[in-house]
Amino acid sequence: MSDMTKSQKKHLRQLVGQCYEKEMTLTLESLYKEFRKWENIGSKEGISADITTPAEELMEMMLERNFSMVPITKNNKLPGIVDICSLVELRMTPVAERYFR
Repeated sequence: MSDMTKSQKKHLRQLVGQCYEKEMTLTLESLYKEFRKWENIGSKEGISADITTPAEELMEMMLERNFSMVPITKNNKLPGIVDICSLVELRMTPVAERYFR
């Protein structure tokens, strides 16, 4: 690069800048397309369950709406969140205890 004139170096920097800008534009367009694809995946309809809701009812709610987690409320506060794996484990514990003693 030391054999290049000032003008050539300037032109090379401009070309590198243009390449970088084009690459960044293509990358951003690709990211934007990916974002648009996933943008509407989340549910706009939220659900929650009272702390006294039976596990079977929670599982039914989750399966009907294809949710993996449900916030649990008590007196309009959020003491926790339950996930489908915990509910399945809860259901399976008596079966496991019976067969794997």
